[in-house]
Amino acid sequence: MNQGNIQTSKRSWAQLFALLLLYCLAVLSIFPPIRALPYFNYIWPVLSAAWLCAAIVSAPAFFIRPTIHQFATYIFFAYTISLAFAAGNGFIGNRYLEIFQVAIFYWAYRINEGNNRQDDNIKLLMWLLPVVLMISLFTVLQYIDHPNISRTAKKDTVVGLSQMSQGVAGYEFIYCLVFLCPPLLYLVINSRRRFKLPYKPFWIAVLTLFLINIAFSNFMTALILTLASIVFRLFIPKITSARFLFYIFALLIIAPFIPYFLLNIIDFGISLTGESMNTSRLLEIRDLLDTGLVEMSMDARLNAFQSSYIAVINNPILGLITSDIGNVEQGLSGFGQHSFLLDNYALYGVFWGSLAIYVFFQPLFRQLRVHSQVKFSLPLLMFALTFLFFLVNNLTPSIGFVVYFAFPVIYGWMVTKIAAKQQVRRG
Repeated sequence: MNQGNIQTSKRSWAQLFALLLLYCLAVLSIFPPIRALPYFNYIWPVLSAAWLCAAIVSAPAFFIRPTIHQFATYIFFAYTISLAFAAGNGFIGNRYLEIFQVAIFYWAYRINEGNNRQDDNIKLLMWLLPVVLMISLFTVLQYIDHPNISRTAKKDTVVGLSQMSQGVAGYEFIYCLVFLCPPLLYLVINSRRRFKLPYKPFWIAVLTLFLINIAFSNFMTALILTLASIVFRLFIPKITSARFLFYIFALLIIAPFIPYFLLNIIDFGISLTGESMNTSRLLEIRDLLDTGLVEMSMDARLNAFQSSYIAVINNPILGLITSDIGNVEQGLSGFGQHSFLLDNYALYGVFWGSLAIYVFFQPLFRQLRVHSQVKFSLPLLMFALTFLFFLVNNLTPSIGFVVYFAFPVIYGWMVTKIAAKQQVRRG
């Protein structure tokens, strides 16, 4: 991707400093050796605070005159973080403080977009690309001798910390790739007819590397979401009112045959994955479709959902956050911890759980509206993908960076190129 022909004025020191800090935060969210450092949890809060200071100096109007969504974001994070610490549940406060980086990524995108500095956003992604490629390539090579290494590379074990310090990517990075692949897929496929993509073979190779990493990571949900994204793009490249009605009608017709179709796909997937954790999970899904039996791992996930659901029913107003949420076998008691959406309701009650939905989904809904004239189905796919992921997994800053910064930047670049091509044709 080139940077376009965006005319910008000379950048101030505060703007340059904010851009540098944003790059550092993005690297921190995905780079395993840094995340494995014992003082890592002191680094990102300092950088986040420094970015806020630099951003306020460089774009004071953005923060002084917030939009409704921006104001709701202020209120949401101020409440969730402060109440958690006040109630003696500092580990929950730290979790939401870390998630606050997601808001920083989105605000950075909006500030540069509003100041006609989209080239800064694109530059940052290009600077980050070598880091992402290095992590992905190293991790793929590790799969040869250690197929489950991405699942064990985490901070709560000595072995996991050692693997991270060597550069092995875990949960945060693999799911970052899950959300990065759809924009790249649209970028590559649509470049022939709708716009010109420089160095297209290179981007095809990048996309292939990311898909290989996801396929061999042994994260079953990541694999399913990625396959669903590919199928969605192949069959629903554009969205119009007529197409949407056609898809709904077609879905109703083929609905009775979907389980049989899925069984064949699962059998094919099992033949490819060999002896891996993905194979065992695929077998569980096959048994569920074929016999209705729920196996161990799926039963554990359902129990986690039920735990959060019960917490919401028992504490609909204040949630669990004012209670003593203790550690039980390296986990937290009282809620499921396997659904970002449900856990917001369980921890803070119905009102704040509902506000979280507005805070985290309004930016995606905005992408559906802003460039609706292009008719690409990518914003709808990212909306659905994010909803499904938030329903069954936990949000991390790395995932937030892709969903709320990288995706709108890449999509905006595509729309700009399409508009420029159409203008040339009219001229």
